Amino acid sequence: MPYYSVILEGKGIKVQGADGEPPIIGFFATRAVRARSVKQAEEIAKAMVLADWTTGEYALLNRGGAPVLKVEGVNALSWWRFLRFKNTGHAFFKTVDEDDAE
Repeated sequence: MPYYSVILEGKGIKVQGADGEPPIIGFFATRAVRARSVKQAEEIAKAMVLADWTTGEYALLNRGGAPVLKVEGVNALSWWRFLRFKNTGHAFFKTVDEDDAE
């Protein structure tokens, strides 16, 4: 069975920013999975990330809804890279003030 890395974008969350910072409203996450097909890899990766936000470590911090997940990319992965992949972490993004965007 092949190995894949799946890059996901999640939106619809709301995590309070530190010290008056704007709230976190989304993230990117990459997960390594073993699956029969690209479609199955996408579904497995989505389930892994969704679990973090519904019952996992981020569930209590989230004041928004469950994240809406979008697949940004899927790549083949060697078994060696699969074994070394941590399968944790997110890269978060916040709202941008219109005045700050200029």
